[in-house]
Amino acid sequence: MARPDDPDDDAALRWDDVDDASYDLGPAPGGEAEAAPAESGEATASAGGAAGKRGRSALLAATSVFGGIYLMYAVGWIIGVAQLPLSGTDLLQEVTYQFAEFLAIIAAPMWFVASVVLSRGRGAVHRLGWLALGTLVLVPWPFLLGVVR
Repeated sequence: MARPDDPDDDAALRWDDVDDASYDLGPAPGGEAEAAPAESGEATASAGGAAGKRGRSALLAATSVFGGIYLMYAVGWIIGVAQLPLSGTDLLQEVTYQFAEFLAIIAAPMWFVASVVLSRGRGAVHRLGWLALGTLVLVPWPFLLGVVR
């Protein structure tokens, strides 16, 4: 049984053991990642690298915004098709109608995934163009028309 004043009792609750080998702070500021370039060509390359990082961050942010929009579209399709009455007189018509509803619900997430995967090696304009086109094509009309009424 451990004593209450034992210093090792709270060792699991502290994160200040910097001597631990698994404790990694990453590269030090001004260390290897920001080494001074020897030539002027390297200086422009590092400046271009910083601009590239900002561009990738902006692309990631824009892609995330579109991902949120597509997620809201999927929820809109779920709500919209739940409001529609089933239209079918026999079993085959009901099954195909429900399958079409399922395809409408997953169309927005699938468009997002396909746009991101298929535009991986291309420019940001290409990816954002396809994502913007999807926001126009995949609007959840049953939800929007149900809200307008």
